[in-house]
Amino acid sequence: MFWFNLLVAATLTGACSAVMAVVLLAGVGLPERDLIRLRARLLRGWAVIVTRGMGFRVRVRGPRPEPGDRPIYLVANHQTYLDIVLLASIWPVTFVSRHDAARWPVLGPLIRMVGTVFVDRTSAMATARVVGAVVRALEAGAHLAAFPEGTTGGGDRVMPFKTALFEAPVRAGAWIQPVTVRYTALAGRPLDRTNRDRVCWHGHVPFLPHVLGLLKSRGLEAEVVFGRGFPAPDYRKTAARMARDEIEANFRPVGD
Repeated sequence: MFWFNLLVAATLTGACSAVMAVVLLAGVGLPERDLIRLRARLLRGWAVIVTRGMGFRVRVRGPRPEPGDRPIYLVANHQTYLDIVLLASIWPVTFVSRHDAARWPVLGPLIRMVGTVFVDRTSAMATARVVGAVVRALEAGAHLAAFPEGTTGGGDRVMPFKTALFEAPVRAGAWIQPVTVRYTALAGRPLDRTNRDRVCWHGHVPFLPHVLGLLKSRGLEAEVVFGRGFPAPDYRKTAARMARDEIEANFRPVGD
């Protein structure tokens, strides 16, 4: 099963990435808004193919956002690199991701290709540049997805949010859409404290061994819950608190 899963994952990722590269090259010269939408749709197509090919089951709950003419700033809790794949499979978004994600095997080159905005929190100046880039992307029509915890957790809680990037949806007048990701089962067995780390990637666990370990099993099950969205308020800390409260209200610790 492991080698079959590895072959499927490698084939799907390689083939889809090649197609995406060709289409994006053909799209060079498109207006920025159209290029953003093309990238998001390509990423969604790739994610749908991968989730189905790997036997992932994703249940979506809650109403999808209807913000009118506002750009969407989707924020979610973060437990694993799979969050990117699951969210991309259900909504055409451009991601805001931590800067080291650009170096991840397999996912790194892909998310660079589709215009991901990478966050460098090493200095206030670097963060200010990222906020400006996120504002420009929102104003250009991108629907962005971010993980404001700033890192991945162990599935036991929603960690405190880093608030700096919430300045971007405030400036852009965006619609903030909280989303809660919950992993519920793997290989037919409910996730609990004994097996949750096969899905949750956190701490100092190396990326590649974790991926290879996950590929030994099929049948990952997850829920994605759309909470109550809201227009960005006037202050970033207020926006962060409102979003976290909504995500936490729909969160269940793995194993509870």
